[in-house]
Amino acid sequence: MERKDIRFCRPQKPYNPPDDVSYQLEKLTKDVFGSNTTDQWTETSLSDPQLKYKLLTRCIKVFKHEISNADLYTVTTISDVLKFYSTPVHGISPYDELVRSKEKLPENLHVVPDYCRFHPETDTFFGGISAYPASSTIVTGLKTKKKYKGYTARTKWPYV
Repeated sequence: MERKDIRFCRPQKPYNPPDDVSYQLEKLTKDVFGSNTTDQWTETSLSDPQLKYKLLTRCIKVFKHEISNADLYTVTTISDVLKFYSTPVHGISPYDELVRSKEKLPENLHVVPDYCRFHPETDTFFGGISAYPASSTIVTGLKTKKKYKGYTARTKWPYV
């Protein structure tokens, strides 16, 4: 189950699936669904929200790996749950993986791990004047706030 979505730069907790994921999930499914389970247990539908909740909360406890809200809508059968809990998570964002393997990238693709952000107090080469004078530098992430300092630019002339 390859997860391609908007969480490109979000770090995730690393997860290595146990060898007996299928066995443990089958056991959990039979506990939650009871006699409703057939030999084709992976094709069992998760259309009942209460049963889906019970199964997934037990899976989270057993496997110690949470399903994000963004992934919940893709989980419609036990087969989807099995794919999710069988997929390892490396714990680094796809962007950081690109940075680590930048020697293997094609010649026309470049990754900048430590990019520059403009701030008038530290970037004094042009007297602290930006190429985009009415544009503020807004730093939103908790990790990036530690690394970069934001500022609010004047929006009316004169910009300095």
